[in-house]
Formats: sequence, C-alpha cells, structure tokens
Amino acid sequence: MPEWSPNVHSVEGIVSITTTGGSKLIPLEVEFGSENRLRTKIHVHGVQPWWPNGFGGQSLYSVSATWTPNTRREYSTKSVRFGYRTVRLIQNPLPGGKSFFFAVNGVPIPIHGSNWIPADAFESRITTQQLETLFVAMKNSNQNMIRNWGGGIYQRDQFYDLADKHGVMIWEDMMWACNDYAVPPDYLQSAAKEVSDNVKRVQHHPAIAIWAGNNENEGRKAYHNNTTNQAFYSDLYFKTVLANISIIDTSRPLTGSSPSDGNETAAHPVSWNPQSQFYGDVHTYEYLVDCWDPSVYKSPRFTSEFGLQSWPSAITMNKFFPSTDQHWNSPLMQNRNHHPNGQNEIELGIKMHYKLPEKPTAPLDSFSAWLYMSQAYQAYCYKTEVEHFRRLRNSCTKTQPGCNMGQMFWQTNDIWPGASWASVDWTGRYKMVAYYANNFYQKFVISAYLQSQTTFGVYTINDYLNQQFVGKVHVQFVHWVMGHVTTHVMPFTARPASADKVVVTPLKSLLPHECHDTHMCFVYLEAIGDNNQTLATNFIFLGSLNNATLKNPHLEVEKVAMLGQINEGGQMKTQFSVTFSARATSVFTWLETKHSGYFDANGMVVVVPRGGMVTQHVTFTTGEGVAAAQLKASMKIWSLFNTAPYG
Repeated sequence: MPEWSPNVHSVEGIVSITTTGGSKLIPLEVEFGSENRLRTKIHVHGVQPWWPNGFGGQSLYSVSATWTPNTRREYSTKSVRFGYRTVRLIQNPLPGGKSFFFAVNGVPIPIHGSNWIPADAFESRITTQQLETLFVAMKNSNQNMIRNWGGGIYQRDQFYDLADKHGVMIWEDMMWACNDYAVPPDYLQSAAKEVSDNVKRVQHHPAIAIWAGNNENEGRKAYHNNTTNQAFYSDLYFKTVLANISIIDTSRPLTGSSPSDGNETAAHPVSWNPQSQFYGDVHTYEYLVDCWDPSVYKSPRFTSEFGLQSWPSAITMNKFFPSTDQHWNSPLMQNRNHHPNGQNEIELGIKMHYKLPEKPTAPLDSFSAWLYMSQAYQAYCYKTEVEHFRRLRNSCTKTQPGCNMGQMFWQTNDIWPGASWASVDWTGRYKMVAYYANNFYQKFVISAYLQSQTTFGVYTINDYLNQQFVGKVHVQFVHWVMGHVTTHVMPFTARPASADKVVVTPLKSLLPHECHDTHMCFVYLEAIGDNNQTLATNFIFLGSLNNATLKNPHLEVEKVAMLGQINEGGQMKTQFSVTFSARATSVFTWLETKHSGYFDANGMVVVVPRGGMVTQHVTFTTGEGVAAAQLKASMKIWSLFNTAPYG
C-alpha cells in the first residue's frame, strides 16, 4: 500500500471471494480510518444443507476473502467455515395465543436441549478437548440446542466451531442478565460496540439460531407499569442491542429477552406477562412440589429453563473435600451449595419418595450414598417433567396452554465442583441425568404418567418427520419382590411429528391385585413395532419407594472386554464392553469407575424374573490407556437397594 500522507484518503484494489462451487472478483475502494462493507452474491450448486443433531448431517463449507490493493505490496485475507441453512421462529396463531417454535430449512424442529454456563471460573484454563467432551455429552444425550446464558460470557471461537460440527444449535443471549441497567449515552455506545464486535465474530456459524437481548430482565419489577423505565429498557435492548445485531445479521430471528412473549417491540418492549404459557418461552422452577406428579408442571409453548439440583458423585467430590467434611450436613457442604436452602430442598425431594441414605451397604458409604441419591432424584424428576412437556406437542386449547415445542433444562455443565443443576460435572463426569436425557430426548419415546395417583396414561411421542409407527405397547406391572405380575397389550399408531394418546384410564382398571399396594410395584413399558422390533422402553413408579420392600439384586460386574478404538473429535478413544448381572429387579443401577469416560447407558432399571438372573451389556468409552483387567478391577456397581434398609 502507498505510504500514508494527508493527501491520500483511500486505496483501490480487488476483493477475491472463493468458496466451494464458486468465486468472485469485486473492485473495492477502501477509505482509510473507516469501516468498509461489501455485500455480494455467489451462485453455487450441489451443496448440502446443515441440519441440527438428529435431523440430518452437518455439512460445512469454507469461504475466503482476500483484499489485494492495486499496488500489490500488501494483502489481507480471512477464511471462515459456514453452513447452508435457514432458520425461522414461527409464531402463528394458536388457541389462546401463538406458537413458538423453530423451523430449520423449512422443517419444524422440536427443541431438546439445555443451558450452557461458563465451563470454568477461569476461562483460560478451559481446553478445546474439555469443550469437545461436553459437546460429545450433549450429542450423546440427543440434544439439538443449547442456550448460551446471558449471565455468562460470549464464548470463544472453538465453542461455536464445535456446535457447528455436532449439530447443536445455539440460542445466543447477549450478556445482560438479572439486573436493571442505567443507560447513559456512553454506556449505550459501549453496548453497541460490544454487540457489534461479537456478532461480527460469530455470525457465520450455522449453529446460531436466535439472538436474545438479555436473560430475565423483562420480567423485573422495575419495568412494569413504569413507562419511564420501559423507555430505558427499550433504549438498551431494542434500540441498541437488537438494532445493532440487525445491521449485521438479518438471517436469524430476534427476541428481546428470555423469557418473553416473543412479540415485544421497541414501542412496546415489556409484556404484561413475559411468563405467559400461551406465548413465547418460559422459565420455571418447582423445588417444593411432588416432582413425580405431572399436574404440578406448567404447560408452556416453549420451556427455555427448568431444573433441580444434584451433587457430583463422591469420586469427584472426594478430590476437593477433606474427609472431615465428607458428610451431607457438613459446613463445607452447606457452604458449597450456593442456591438458597439448596441442601434442604434436595433432602426434601429425596425423602418425599425414597428412604434417606442413612445406613448404606457396600460399596457405598454415607457420603457417596447421599450424592448418588441426589442424582437419582434429579434424573427421575427431569424425566417426568420433560415427558410431560413432550406429550403436549400438539395439544392446546383456549383455556389450556400446551403445544410445547421446546425443552431446555438448566443446566448443561458446571463452573466448579459443587451442587448445581448440571448434567455433567466440572470434571466432565456424567451425572445420572445425562444418561436419562439420552432416553427422554429420543426421537421416539413411549411415555406413561400417573396423575394424582388415580389416572394412568400412555402416549407415544414421535419426532420423526415422515415416519409413522404402528405396533403394540406392552404395559408390564412388575412387583419389587415377586417380579413380573401381568402385562396389558395395547395397540398404538404414532403419527409423524406428533404425540399420540394410547390410553388414559383409571389406574385401578389396570392394576392387578398383587399391586394394590402401589408402593410395591412399578410399570415397565415396551413399544414393539409391527415388525416385532423394540422401538422404545421406559418405566414409571406407581408409589413412593420409601415404603417399598426391595430384594437384593446382588449386582456384579462379570466381564470387561476391549471392543476397539474410535476417533472422537480427533482423539483416539478405546471402547469396552461391560457385562454385569442382577439376581433381582434393580432400580437406578449405577456403574462407576475412577477412569475418565462415559457409558452408553447408566442408572438403568433391570427387570429380573423371580428366582432368575439377567445379564446386561453396556459400552464404556475412555481416552485413558487402560487395560480391560484394570478397568474391571476399578469398576463398582450398586443400586437403590444399597443406599438404605430396603430389604
């Protein structure tokens, strides 16, 4: 480029744009000291669309732009990866309100996901491999969207690269949360630059599906019935944040806040009820209710936050707690749980339906039993709540909300080792809910519910877009001691992209006399297609287990054998087959090892015929160089029976 002088204000040159299937040369005059923008179109053929996880492949392409001045003394180039896809937020009229769902490439996509928080208190400690581990966990649990929470940070580039790669869409909050912000001119100028810089940096990523102005600020009291404060709110989020996004990116939907009614504007920035179940998205937390009863849950169009707390396993917490504090009510346990009254809420949730883990048996001690029970309680409650939302997919009236098309539990990951809502702990170890999500977020689910201990219902939930399933549901009543009692066989037709009723009936019409004490029985469901293939399994408790008598399943790891190696995110990992046996029906059957990695299933219910034995196989994947014999020696297995005197 020519040397700068007061008389030289610009330089002419050529921008060369190259991508798969096309290229273009564009003359451009660049003015010194200003931002120069260029928009153009390149027609390409034969490219494949990018799809979210579970609905197609994640085709990615490169585009590079090179600026070469006519002097040819210097040049500048940049390349990015992108995907071809469209995304729309559909808010069409529905009884009592409007829909709220995403259409990708013109196809309605039911959202199954979670909320992402910073993965460490010190961002510089996080490695790309740690992020890869968390994205693999999301993909393994059938998630297709995460929400980058507005109380956290704009994530590094590798985060968005991994989301593109794994098909995990991103609900991208701007980083304003849980507060009232003053809006003097210099602050608005700073906010505009913050938004502009970050949107320019990441907007080429196909995974980003929506931009949101903030987290939970619209619902704050300061803005309701106060037109002055509402004007301040509009100045920041609509006239600054969203306006600056729109200058750069018009390809994605926008929303002022989460939660919101989805239809707020600069002129009307605050809804009378941003938590309406008939519009937009909702945040909902139910800590002090019976989480087994679906009637306690809301029925919104889209649930972008919900959750309950649990603790990481003892194998994680023992690294950070001295032995003197390794008990449930220790001062450090109380201090480490930053949720107000968190320890008491977890304990209340456990003892509502289970015996408190005060006299555990090997391989559990009291500390590990409490932490395990917190995870079992959380996992079963998440399963109950998610299945409730999913059964409402195409059900709503003017007086009853529903037509739910999205569930995103709080939260994906953790910022440190301690009590939280996370499905994967700070060390990358899966909690039980991560394994349960693999089931309750499946594309085809057989779901049962029991409402107020009287009404029993069974639904099919089918997310497949063009595939109908026809078959029979085997509703098996299983006694904790006697084993299988009776089976009711019911025909079903599961329409594409739908939730369909199989049966809703009084529980007593199905209940065998052996199960009149419902605490002693549960229901195991198996959906079998017309080709005699098992499509899905599930289970539901009929009564609290704190009054149940269980048989000792005598769980044992029988064999560990190496299967081979896989390439996972550029890292070679080894897979092992783990065979275990049970000699009585076992609930929340849990396998654990000190070695890092994950199972393909855990926390299972294993149904065993009376007097019989069942062997099951699961797969363990690890990046450690461990031999099969070492892994078997480190493997522990237990169930609910080991936590308290259930015998």
